Amino acid sequence: MEVLYIYETKDSKKIQDCVIAQIKTLRYRKRKDFYEIDLNLLKKLISECSSLTLKYKKSVNKTLKFQNGGNNNQNLFLFIKCL
Repeated sequence: MEVLYIYETKDSKKIQDCVIAQIKTLRYRKRKDFYEIDLNLLKKLISECSSLTLKYKKSVNKTLKFQNGGNNNQNLFLFIKCL
């Protein structure tokens, strides 16, 4: 198999999850990670997921610093049920 594109990142799992969530409907085989997608579209998705991951990573870090340094007792619990 030939490698067509390499993207270096420290957040590979987060970016992979983001991309797969976007292309899930393009699965070639059910319950298998085989997809039919244009390479340019895939590159764009990877780039945008990386930007989104970095953006929210910075926001989360700022929020954690504020909560640890301040006296903020408000917590939000998120429950996601998969069907």
